[in-house]
Amino acid sequence: MPRTSALFALLSSAALFSAAGATPVSSQLAKRYQGVRLQRDNPPEDSLCPPLPFPEPIPVNGVSLSTAHWKDGDNCRRTLNVSVGIRTYSALALGECTSCETNGLGLNDAFWYNLVGNDTEIAYITGNWIFTD
Repeated sequence: MPRTSALFALLSSAALFSAAGATPVSSQLAKRYQGVRLQRDNPPEDSLCPPLPFPEPIPVNGVSLSTAHWKDGDNCRRTLNVSVGIRTYSALALGECTSCETNGLGLNDAFWYNLVGNDTEIAYITGNWIFTD
């Protein structure tokens, strides 16, 4: 039995040591933002991604990121998954949403109408999102 106690003590101390120096999960994996506000938004021209040297199609599911996630355009054209209810949609970051909450997203007209329809009474919906690249 003393051998078992020593092994248990060793494993316990190793678990405490690894927990103390553990790297936060958010830095190892992509952060998923849950229960955030999704609103209709069409950002002004000066807060859009810079044009590419070739024509690009406008994606149906375009989003604008909050200022915190836009990071002066560093996240321009990043892909993300947006989940509303049980459905998940692929989207592309196209601009900055200055009126969005910290983790919120602005959805372009096509994406907004795809989710909400023509109901003008709805100001925002709640959903989840994560960068996929």
